[in-house]
Amino acid sequence: MPARLFRAGFFLLVLGLSAHPSPVWPQAAAPENTGPNKNLASHSAGSFRSGGVYEDWQSLAHPDGSTTLLVWRADVRRGTHSDAIYRISADNQIAAAFVPEHSRTGAARSEFARDRTVDFADGRAQVIRLPSKPLGALGVRNLKRAGIARWARGRYAYTTLKDRRARGSEDFHLTVRSDGSRSLSMWHDIFARHSQFSVNLQLDAAQRPTEAFVSYWTVNGYKGSTHIKVDGSQLLADYRGQSGDLKKTLEVPAQFSIGSHPVAGDGWHTFDCQGNTRVYSMEATADLSKPMFGQLTDLPCETLGAERVTVPAGTFDTLHYRIGGVSDVWVTAQDRMMVKFITEKFDRAYTLVVYYGEGFTQSQLRK
Repeated sequence: MPARLFRAGFFLLVLGLSAHPSPVWPQAAAPENTGPNKNLASHSAGSFRSGGVYEDWQSLAHPDGSTTLLVWRADVRRGTHSDAIYRISADNQIAAAFVPEHSRTGAARSEFARDRTVDFADGRAQVIRLPSKPLGALGVRNLKRAGIARWARGRYAYTTLKDRRARGSEDFHLTVRSDGSRSLSMWHDIFARHSQFSVNLQLDAAQRPTEAFVSYWTVNGYKGSTHIKVDGSQLLADYRGQSGDLKKTLEVPAQFSIGSHPVAGDGWHTFDCQGNTRVYSMEATADLSKPMFGQLTDLPCETLGAERVTVPAGTFDTLHYRIGGVSDVWVTAQDRMMVKFITEKFDRAYTLVVYYGEGFTQSQLRK
């Protein structure tokens, strides 16, 4: 096992670990669950800081004994940062690991692997929880030394629009690098549908997808995971799930986005909004026999202008778009960070309720 594969988040690993349709084109309402998500046994989150190393993490325990771990890490001493997703099986093996790493020099590499063997010092009997509080400010100097221009993390509330009935929530971590490339790490817990998605999206400086990893739980159980790699005009999707181990290639255009279904990622559909936007929309139904591949879809995308929007997380200067003819979204201009998303036709609202950020200017974002 290459040691570098588990450098991001290794501190947590050695100590032990504690579906909905896309809101861009939601389906008609059906009876929904009002209690806990049956696919989430427990959730813990926190931050770790030691010297020049900063970690912000989410640990999701599933009823089958497996764990999903999301780790955002900045290492000022090495001049690198990463945001990784690990799928840990019930017998403490790495079922899948996606570890993209970037440096302050602009160098980038990512590692994706399945079926790795890991020896845990304490096993899973002892759960180590780090302090459950947001990562503190890195400071401008440390941001630059780690190759980061700015970062933000936050949470969305998923509700009905009319009576504000809770449907779920989503956490995200946005990283914009000094070279203009960026990444989003996201997980959502939609207890209304017993769905739980963990996603990482990577864009280059031209806002074109380069890589992604998605892992989906639905009401019918674990659907699987897909690693996506974009090389020029070729998109390669590597899936493992109930349908087996499958690969698929697709020709993709110069401009497109990946529809992975968490709300934060939907903001990136507006980077190329000129009458329409082209989205590689992932299969995310509760049908476990359908592999998690995507298809290119053209969606109408209308620009409605600049607006200042106030939500529980603060007041933001935004751009207002209408996507698919039914969904209104408000995103920050520079990074297309989602602030608010409503679909009146299907009685859905997705609202930013918690926000922390660093490296932004007042002209970019107001809070």
